[in-house]
Amino acid sequence: MSAAVEGEKNLKASDIEFKLPKPSYTADTLTYLAEKYPTYNFSIIMGSDSFQNLPKWKNYQYLLRNYHIYVYRRPQHETLPAYPDAKKVIVLEAPLLPISATHIRKNIKRR
Repeated sequence: MSAAVEGEKNLKASDIEFKLPKPSYTADTLTYLAEKYPTYNFSIIMGSDSFQNLPKWKNYQYLLRNYHIYVYRRPQHETLPAYPDAKKVIVLEAPLLPISATHIRKNIKRR
């Protein structure tokens, strides 16, 4: 897990979700982290496919109002919905790569 953020001084891998009650929801995790580390600023990084499905997430309005959301555009999900109540949505300018998190996890398991 820490290999993904190796060398990035502003990022830290965390296994906190493994210790929280199941099922795991992003809103609950961020609430816990904000209470435990009140001086830190947390953000969300997600693909545009997940961003398009955000209304299906638990307490998604809370996430939009309280956290910066960094969105990586994914093939077939280039058009993004507008959320007027969003604190700040930042679309990352990066090449579109046909690689999914599932693909990355499978490659890591093969190591």
